[in-house]
Amino acid sequence: LLQVLLIYSKLVLKNKIYWFNVNSSFSWFGCIILLFCSLVSCLFYALYSSGLGLPLSLLFFLVLSSFIGYGLMMIGWCSWNKYGLLSAVRVSFSSVMFEMVFMCIILLYGLCYQVYGGVDFSLLFLVVPVSYIVWLVVFLGEGNRPPLDYGESESELVSW
Repeated sequence: LLQVLLIYSKLVLKNKIYWFNVNSSFSWFGCIILLFCSLVSCLFYALYSSGLGLPLSLLFFLVLSSFIGYGLMMIGWCSWNKYGLLSAVRVSFSSVMFEMVFMCIILLYGLCYQVYGGVDFSLLFLVVPVSYIVWLVVFLGEGNRPPLDYGESESELVSW
């Protein structure tokens, strides 16, 4: 949690922000969205590890993680840098793509385990190994871990 706050303060103090500019307000709002998503994610983790998890907390986490794309897009759009904007668009689109696959996996597990009141699914032993591999790739992509770290690919954009 301390590392997230330090990175946030470095990001805010590094930018020169002029208060009369409308784009700087959007940049601030994008930073606030990212900070809010990080803090609420830590709150979800603390509630879940203490045993006080909500029944639909996983779906709420999906909604919360979708706001990360909006925050990144606002920061990239307000950076006044075309490479920053291209990187923000790339990260936002890849984030949306990974979230869609992640949401489909969660809905599939909900149907398989009869969470939604459906019928029994007898081929669960075939679905679980395949969906675990897909979930692992999506998890690496959503967390911007190598080899799927699209946020750090600005050097590729500059070299073009």
